Amino acid sequence: MLTVGVLGLLPAPAFAQSAPAASPERSAQGERANPGVPQRIRLDHPVSVAEALTATQDTGIELADLRFGGNGVVGGYVSVPGESATDQAEKVDKAFRTQFGRAAVAAEVSVPEKTPAATVERLRDLLAGAPTVRVENGPVKLPEKSEAMADKLRTNGENGAGPLANDFDTHLPSWWESEAYERDGQAVIETLLSWDSERGHTPADTPDDWGLEVGVTLYNDDLSWTRPFCFGDGDADADFWATTWETGGVWGTNAPDSSAPYPDYNLWTDPCSQNGLEIGIGYPQKLKPDTSYQLFVQKDLGNLGESAMSGSASIKSNDCNNAGAEPSTNCMGLNTDRDPPDGVDGAAVYVNAGRGWTAPGCTLMIDGADEPIYMENGQFTCNSNS
Repeated sequence: MLTVGVLGLLPAPAFAQSAPAASPERSAQGERANPGVPQRIRLDHPVSVAEALTATQDTGIELADLRFGGNGVVGGYVSVPGESATDQAEKVDKAFRTQFGRAAVAAEVSVPEKTPAATVERLRDLLAGAPTVRVENGPVKLPEKSEAMADKLRTNGENGAGPLANDFDTHLPSWWESEAYERDGQAVIETLLSWDSERGHTPADTPDDWGLEVGVTLYNDDLSWTRPFCFGDGDADADFWATTWETGGVWGTNAPDSSAPYPDYNLWTDPCSQNGLEIGIGYPQKLKPDTSYQLFVQKDLGNLGESAMSGSASIKSNDCNNAGAEPSTNCMGLNTDRDPPDGVDGAAVYVNAGRGWTAPGCTLMIDGADEPIYMENGQFTCNSNS
């Protein structure tokens, strides 16, 4: 089904505005939801994912996050307690091979803030002694833009009325394309972005000291209240098409390391009815116009066969700078009292949840069109489930 809708605003979150009569009970999130400022160990040589995960498990660290880099792609893995290092590494390597045509290479390991110093030092020693892996270079495999579908938007859907001037601010992407599909028993969400200089868009227009967060949000109105205190019928981490970041996951992008990409996995204070699967860019000013950037997330499949979805990009106050830290999910956007500079839009909603469009499925929206397009899996350029 090819669907064209009407651009609108996101509906109000479907969670309670006042506390229920029952006392709140902490959801299953706990540790991952608010881990504090992690301790980051930069590796002095490239290490395989399997070696890095084995080292963290050998030191008894369950919640370790890996960061990949050095080979033209940046990404990472939010690890899962209870799974073997070998099984996790196989999943990560396959995801990166499929997505970018190259292996994931560990460049950094982050552990929870409360990890004892002696444990961190032992981990450093193990990582220092891990074998060096070969780093692959060359062009990164990226999907092509759905130009044929964009032509439909440029002519106002299918009625040939011509493009409309419903412009997004120039610091926000002028091209938004998302694909949500099942691959090898995992949920994959890809977002393809670009800034079209012919329409005046450039990431350099992003205000100083502001970052960017981009992605897809899934919805379940049967869940209520605010994480990590969730109510309602169901599992606040699994009752979506894809699970939340609390269950771990793989992420990656061809955005340069200098732009400081990060997974936005801190769910603290997010509505329980929403599952935001976003990737942040700490310094979007370092991206280039007329360049396609792909951001992908691979998660476990959730309990639901589909979820209502929305897609957006929003700028976030870079409060990490104030703390002398690198951009991450734990310090971006903390200052909620800070507004964007006058005349600067804080966000662009490319696909509104009120349409009822669902993941899995694909969407496309471009600057100058009045409405996005929705495609079912296997239709036109939308990936099939496999």
